[in-house]
Amino acid sequence: MNLNEYMQKNKPNKRKSKLDAIKDDIETLYNAEYSQKQILEYVTKHRKIKVSLTTLQHFIKSRFENIMKPTPPIKLETKKPKNQEKKWGQKTYIVENQTRSKRLNLKELESQND
Repeated sequence: MNLNEYMQKNKPNKRKSKLDAIKDDIETLYNAEYSQKQILEYVTKHRKIKVSLTTLQHFIKSRFENIMKPTPPIKLETKKPKNQEKKWGQKTYIVENQTRSKRLNLKELESQND
């Protein structure tokens, strides 16, 4: 039996999530910036689907956060701290409108600005 024959006789065993049935509802709430706890409350109380917060978080991360919203521009400012002459030139990073994105550490911010 070659590969093509095997594929014709056997279907892949792909698991589906219980939440796939209401994916559009979850996406609407997520894009409207409802918290994950609020989305979980909707799923469990109104749609009668029993899942944990961790399951919901994984579902959201795997379905919606791969299509990330564009990140806001990063401003670089150099400011002199008050009464501290030694730290002149220290870089301060300001990220405007940072919602639903991970916080960036100093190395990531510098690499994005290069």
